[in-house]
Amino acid sequence: MFNRIKFSNMEDKIKNPLDSLDHWEDDLLERYPEKNLKSKEEYKDYDTSDRAEGVKNFYKLNHQYQTYDFVSKKRKRVYSFQ
Repeated sequence: MFNRIKFSNMEDKIKNPLDSLDHWEDDLLERYPEKNLKSKEEYKDYDTSDRAEGVKNFYKLNHQYQTYDFVSKKRKRVYSFQ
């Protein structure tokens, strides 16, 4: 790991908590360890994901009901409050 600076008072420690900026990432990883990281291939893999069907249905419904007429009515309603 790395050595921290010896501080004479709390104000110095607040202003300068690490030896240098090079230790920033090490300090973050120590405080917030990365857990259950996915590999690059697993990240956003919608084909084999448990959520694939939900994502598919969301986009299907969104495209089905987001017509020009629907958006025009919503826009008219929202802008009427101004």
